Amino acid sequence: MCPDSARCLWRRHRAQPASISLNPPSLAFTVIGQSQQLSPTVSDQQGNPLGGATVSWSTSDAGVASVSSAGLVTAEGFGTAEVTARAGEVTAVVQITVAQTPA
Repeated sequence: MCPDSARCLWRRHRAQPASISLNPPSLAFTVIGQSQQLSPTVSDQQGNPLGGATVSWSTSDAGVASVSSAGLVTAEGFGTAEVTARAGEVTAVVQITVAQTPA
């Protein structure tokens, strides 16, 4: 039970993440150790940006690409991986490719 009814009402009606998108939508690296920042945009059900939404990050293969708690992706080895961003119950996925280019 909430002692402050106005606060309880705010908690019940606070906007929840309805979608998340990532920029850029995919990443390609040619050198181990390269990094690039992913920028998330979290929106509510009306499509309005939710500033300050908490986003968590994960990678499908840390041997190919790591991701920091701030969304900085770093190439760790050659191959492909997916980086997932989660805000509440919604997710977005970016395909990561790390491939050595011929000289």
